[in-house]
Amino acid sequence: MVLGGLGNIFGPAVGSTLVGVFNPLFQRIQFISPDIIGLLQVIIYSSLLIIMLRIMPQGLLREGISVKKWFKIILFRGNGTTKDLKTKNSSKRDGIERISILNAPQSDVKESKLRVVEPVIEEEGKVILKIEGLVKRFGGITAVNGLDLQLREKNIAALIGPNGAGKTTIFNLITGFLPVDEGRVFLKGADITGWPPNKIAKSGMVRTFQDVRLFYRTSTLENVMVAMRDLPGENLDSLFFQPKRVYEAELKTREKALNILKFVGLLEKADVLTGELGFGEQKLVSVARALATEADILLLDEPCSGVDRSQMEPILNAILELPKLGKTILVVEHNLEVVRQLASHVYFLEQGQLTAEGSMDELMNQERLATAYFGL
Repeated sequence: MVLGGLGNIFGPAVGSTLVGVFNPLFQRIQFISPDIIGLLQVIIYSSLLIIMLRIMPQGLLREGISVKKWFKIILFRGNGTTKDLKTKNSSKRDGIERISILNAPQSDVKESKLRVVEPVIEEEGKVILKIEGLVKRFGGITAVNGLDLQLREKNIAALIGPNGAGKTTIFNLITGFLPVDEGRVFLKGADITGWPPNKIAKSGMVRTFQDVRLFYRTSTLENVMVAMRDLPGENLDSLFFQPKRVYEAELKTREKALNILKFVGLLEKADVLTGELGFGEQKLVSVARALATEADILLLDEPCSGVDRSQMEPILNAILELPKLGKTILVVEHNLEVVRQLASHVYFLEQGQLTAEGSMDELMNQERLATAYFGL
């Protein structure tokens, strides 16, 4: 298994075959005593394992490699869906053709066009998320203290404040990762307080993490595909008794995932292992994966943290396009320039309490905040 690869169903078979071929060869050696042959066999196998662990730690067949992919590469080189889409994709970020993500026709991906809606840039949009009196205590520490907050649909808002103010805790509370001590959370008018994360996600609100939390040994495309929900293959009955339906659904899922990667500008990296991407590209994958859930509200936890300034532009461009897809965005971010470019409304948090709100310029013009927190 170590020789062939543990992360692939064909790996142990390949490794077992190689070991099965070598064993009879050692047994056929007649001019050396059996004791020496046994010792020699152990030395050769041990050396081989050491070399493999140094050069190919995942084994001969790394995770994600399959016989099916090999045949596609050998027999149909240049004819794959990913290849076709990559060819059509422009090298310029601004020239990327917008592809339908949520309502894409399930025909050729190349023919589907993005159906956008006009973003709501004023403050009169419909309230889609409402938080009332939210409280969270950790022992004697009150991390969130009576928070009231509203998000209006198709807008980008930001939550800022010093370290330890409770920003990520709020994300954890409203998405079900932490239990709420007091207060209520309303999503599209429904009280979702106390719901588990998977139920909240299905109801239309998902979040990303500062540390991205991707599947690093699978491809970028597979990371996006795994976020799509309600697929026939998730049901054992369909998996075993409706294989054609499962196969067709997987093809459609692949097309939709490719559409999303094209939208964020990562189509060229569809087949690359996520662990081999730069950190900025990994952040984009996390945004793409959140988009794949088809949720209406995306909570982005520091999407530009740890990212080189030269890699921020693709992330900012992708986020700014999301309201045109009908998405509502709440961003936690320490980079104030990023907040200024993204958010039309900013909430300032101190010690778990909301102490100021408005545009970024309005907050920076407040003398107390400008002196104490913005360094002006």
